[in-house]
Amino acid sequence: MSARIDHFILPVNQAAAAFEFYCGLLGFERDGMHGPFDVVRVAPDFVLLVTEFQTQGGLHLAFTFDEARFHSVFEQIKGRGISYGDQFDQIGNLRGPSPQPGASGEELGIYLPDPSRHLIELRSERA
Repeated sequence: MSARIDHFILPVNQAAAAFEFYCGLLGFERDGMHGPFDVVRVAPDFVLLVTEFQTQGGLHLAFTFDEARFHSVFEQIKGRGISYGDQFDQIGNLRGPSPQPGASGEELGIYLPDPSRHLIELRSERA
């Protein structure tokens, strides 16, 4: 038996800042509304349901990009002066990417906070 994640409800402090991060920086697409949620399409079979609901942050989301897109996003992160690190507990050391374990095996990755202080891991899919 297998399953997959279809959607994830993501509480954010400021929707505009979340859309700039997830759509403007990471390149995901806004995909309308679904009830009280703004839909951000991450992949054809996965969406984030974004809701402006005060949060302390602390959720962890990991996204895998193809190698070219990973490096493009990483350059934007550095260009915007966004704090990142090579380990989940080392944000701010400005090191990385480094090998990280995950569902598809070990991939190069970095960690950074989103505007609501959720821990975001960006991974580079090896060709």
